[in-house]
Parts: sequence; structure tokens; C-alpha cells
Amino acid sequence: MQSSSRRPSLALIVALLALVVALGGTAGALPGKGSVQSNDIKKNAVKGKHVKNDSIKGADVLESSLDTVPSAENGATRISYKGVAGGAPQVIFNGGGLVLKATCVDANDLVITMESTVNDAAVFADSHDHDGSGAGNDDADNTYEHQGDFDAGQPVVLDGSNLHSDDGQGVEINYSNPNGTEVLVKFQNWLGSGVATAPAACFVGGVGFVA
Repeated sequence: MQSSSRRPSLALIVALLALVVALGGTAGALPGKGSVQSNDIKKNAVKGKHVKNDSIKGADVLESSLDTVPSAENGATRISYKGVAGGAPQVIFNGGGLVLKATCVDANDLVITMESTVNDAAVFADSHDHDGSGAGNDDADNTYEHQGDFDAGQPVVLDGSNLHSDDGQGVEINYSNPNGTEVLVKFQNWLGSGVATAPAACFVGGVGFVA
């Protein structure tokens, strides 16, 4: 009896190939073992729940694509003033409705004024002489200014006059306006006539916070 062999049909071969691909899933499309390339992932297929917590680092984030964090809008503002003797008034802080201006009269006199951009605000300022010598150095040991009805266009001068300080003073200002905004400013001031290391004839350095 003569045996005969039969070749598989083209339809059978296609069906077998389709079965192999179906059983193998998408793994057969990946270029290497255990690796996934960017073109292997469908757009928007990876969601937040698929990402491990704390796995994305700062270098992986495009900062310009992020919205501003609400609390960051009310962050700290650096104050740095290096006045030239005889110079014009200069704004050294402006935030939350409070404006501070400094004028370097000369190496012995510094004038700082507080202004409000809105009516019915309140401000309290306290200045403290570093060495505590008080009147002996022509600067008060501890003085303060308080304005409970602080209106726009009515500037208040710190220390009642000029800030005479041969060795530096610390100043703290608390300001609030009717809309609930609070401002805290802290700074130090030095005058070149009394501090050999002062960076300018009149120097103010500090920070302001708006909340």
C-alpha cells in the first residue's frame, strides 16, 4: 500500500501563526527581553495609579508645566538695601499692602518710612539697639511705632525720627490690612560711620513674609 503526504494548506499556516501571536501577547513586539521602549506604550495609557509613589524625581519633572503652589505665592521676600549717602528714597519692600522706603541721609542717619496702600490698616514696629546703650549712642534702647488707623498717603517714620545706629539695630514690623492680609518684616540696619565692616554707608538686610 503506497502512503501519501499532504502539504498543509495556506489557510492552516496563517491560522497557526495567528494562534502563536495571540498566545504570545504583545511581548513579541518588544525589542529586548524585559525592556519597554517609549513607542511600546500607547499615549495616556499610564495613569497615576500605575506609578510607584515617590518614584518620580525632580530631574524628571518639567517645572514650567507645573502650576504655582498657592502657599508659595506668599513666600519670603529678601530685603537688601545698600544706600549711598545723599541718595533718593528707595523702596526696599512692597508686599501685602505694606511699603517700606529707605533714605540714606548720610553715614550717620538712615530714614525708613512705612506706608500703606490701603486705608484702615494697622501697623506695629519695634526697634532694638544691639548694644543696649540707648541715648549714649543717640539711638533708643528699645522703641516702637504703632498706628491703629494706618491709611494710604500717611507714611509713618520708624523710630520717630532717623535711625541713628553706630552698631546696628534690629527691627520687626507687623502689618495687617482690612482684607485679612498679614505681613511680618524683620531686618537689621547698619551705618558705615559706626561699623567698619558695613557694606555701604547705610545698609539694611532682612526678610518679609506675606500671609
